[in-house]
Amino acid sequence: MREVCSCLGLLGRSIGSGMKGVASGRGVPVAEVRDPKQAVHDPRVTARQETVPLAHPKYGVVGKVYGSGLPIKFSESDAGFDQPPPGLGEHNQAVYGGILGYTTAQIEEMRAAGLI
Repeated sequence: MREVCSCLGLLGRSIGSGMKGVASGRGVPVAEVRDPKQAVHDPRVTARQETVPLAHPKYGVVGKVYGSGLPIKFSESDAGFDQPPPGLGEHNQAVYGGILGYTTAQIEEMRAAGLI
């Protein structure tokens, strides 16, 4: 790092003194280093819904808790999440019964045995 700063004439300068502008003006790719909280709440990131406020099914949006959105956009299709993730075991009947073909009695046996 010292060598790079020396070549760019930046030795002894702080980041706040315009190091980013000087470096990028000389063809050196630079970017701000942010902590996770800053990155998640970045206005560009939230505007593109790359991160989204998380809503709890019972309590709604809680504070400034954000999670992953959908980082890709389609030109002719809306894509995103229309519901929160299921609670523990919430879709057991649909998965075990509807998809895997287990009977209600078999599902109850698995539940009683602590398997699901």
